[in-house]
Amino acid sequence: MNTGKSSAIYMKKAVFRVSLIFAAAFIAIFIFFSFFISMRTKVQAMGSDMEVVYESYEIKKGDTLSSIAQKYASGVNMSRGDYMYKVRRTNQISGDLIHEGCYLVIPVEKTL
Repeated sequence: MNTGKSSAIYMKKAVFRVSLIFAAAFIAIFIFFSFFISMRTKVQAMGSDMEVVYESYEIKKGDTLSSIAQKYASGVNMSRGDYMYKVRRTNQISGDLIHEGCYLVIPVEKTL
């Protein structure tokens, strides 16, 4: 007669463990989406609120990743190398080769 009672306790513990696992998974998913869905970063610049947004940039003749980074990196508080890395990663580019007429998604600074 004790086996029925102990198996009921075992089932309650198992259900509790599964509930904890689902709760932890839900919290982890919530945290993931709250941090990574938004691609906007607020930046404080010269006492005014600035925001980093992503825009489409058409590659012009003579443009290089380095020249684009030199033009835009300081506006988003990044070094040229970090900016180039971010542009490569965002656009899934493995090297430095870009082509005139193609488009890149680049981070730029906007006033709020």
